[in-house]
Amino acid sequence: MQLWTSQGENDFVYQNVAQQGVDIWLGGTDEVVEGTWRWVTNESWSFSYWFPGNPDDDAEIGQDYLAFTSFDTMGRWDDAGLPSSDMTRPFICEWERQPSSPTAVPTMTEWA
Repeated sequence: MQLWTSQGENDFVYQNVAQQGVDIWLGGTDEVVEGTWRWVTNESWSFSYWFPGNPDDDAEIGQDYLAFTSFDTMGRWDDAGLPSSDMTRPFICEWERQPSSPTAVPTMTEWA
């Protein structure tokens, strides 16, 4: 699985989830090396769609996390920090369905 590999995928997520005026975490970070963005899954970083002037790493709060933000109406990205007000921001989760059991739901022991 690869995250955000095209404008089409970015547009789909934005139009179906983020366009509601809510800031949403996307699972990217430059926390380890400032300016080197990666997915938290360690998958290949092959596409980006930054809001003009971003990433800008606000020095006061350290913006190390990728987000859709409500101030942009085109689904472009912002680097964001983690002030306490952002701790309740929703996030996007993507996973692949297992081909051998397309309707199976993992049990709690499978998640452990």
